[in-house]
Amino acid sequence: MTPARVFHPPPGWPVEPGFTPGPDWVPDPSWPPAPDRWQFWVGTDRRGPSVAAVLAAIGMTGLLVATLIGVVTSRTTGAEPPEVKISNPVVEHGSSSTGVAPGWPPYSPEPFLDFEAWQAFGAANAEFNDNGRTAVLDTHDTTETGHTTWSGLISTRTTACAVRIVGRVRDLTHDAGQAGGFAIGLGELAPDALTHAALTGSAVQYDFRAGGFQAAVYPAGTVHGIGPDVLNEGWHDVDVTIDSRSHTLVVDGTPTLHTATGGGCGRPFTRVWAGATEFADFTVTPL
Repeated sequence: MTPARVFHPPPGWPVEPGFTPGPDWVPDPSWPPAPDRWQFWVGTDRRGPSVAAVLAAIGMTGLLVATLIGVVTSRTTGAEPPEVKISNPVVEHGSSSTGVAPGWPPYSPEPFLDFEAWQAFGAANAEFNDNGRTAVLDTHDTTETGHTTWSGLISTRTTACAVRIVGRVRDLTHDAGQAGGFAIGLGELAPDALTHAALTGSAVQYDFRAGGFQAAVYPAGTVHGIGPDVLNEGWHDVDVTIDSRSHTLVVDGTPTLHTATGGGCGRPFTRVWAGATEFADFTVTPL
């Protein structure tokens, strides 16, 4: 199920639960600044019937009752409110174009990248949904083999030496303590990579055998640091920054990994091995 974006106000911002800022809304200048790297948008699963479906069902019931008792009533059927898209410019980290609150406006949740436009490599099967906003990568095995170790998607449009990648990830088949995992990184494909793939670069990866997030250098697989974490099969917001000095990861708004080992230049990519992982609503911002 594709997750929806909801507004996530920083601590101390007195907004009502469920509040969604409109395109002209700005926070009060007296409010405290947002914490460093605060995620203004988080994901929730869309479960159950929509608001429109519920209201439509209520409307049909009301009409039937009115007919039976001979009372003519008029009512307006509600509709699910449209998603508000805030088209704000990208601002440098820690700055504000409004002058009212550091960290505002946030990077707009639209547009999301199209995974279908990325290049597939290795042996994983890729399935796309929501016009390419969501991709499921599945190696169709649960063991780490030379055939499926290097499998994933790599950008065909962006090359950078420093990048911030924000999105959501949901693991589908991996088990704790067993081989397998997924990665988000910056690098290049080795020659003949379409059939015998290998990546050169670096990534932040979750290794289920190790039980945590790592910064890894490819293709050697050298790891630097580990952020112990146990992932369930729900959606998790991830915020990855890779530059020449460090790898940084924030998961569900919590700083999880930071290493003093930097990465190189290349193209953004997603990788999966020994299992299946779903990636959704990614944005890629060269720094």
